[in-house]
Amino acid sequence: MAQAQPTTTQPLETVFEALVASLKGAAAYNRDDVVPPAAILWTDERRGWESLVPRLRVVLPQFLTLGAYDQANRVGPALRL
Repeated sequence: MAQAQPTTTQPLETVFEALVASLKGAAAYNRDDVVPPAAILWTDERRGWESLVPRLRVVLPQFLTLGAYDQANRVGPALRL
């Protein structure tokens, strides 16, 4: 009877970690083929993810939010961002 090979398991990602990885992946591009994206637009009409914005700002310094101008929290109208 063959013995099972040991497997290495990685800890499961949290939803937040998967979200951060997805946002970072959205900005990936082939430098030899295209220019870098200027922005990744994420619409959240129902504001279901809004509670995560403060945490996203901590791990993604480039994370900006549309709204009334607030430089400290990286929020502003499109012209300011």
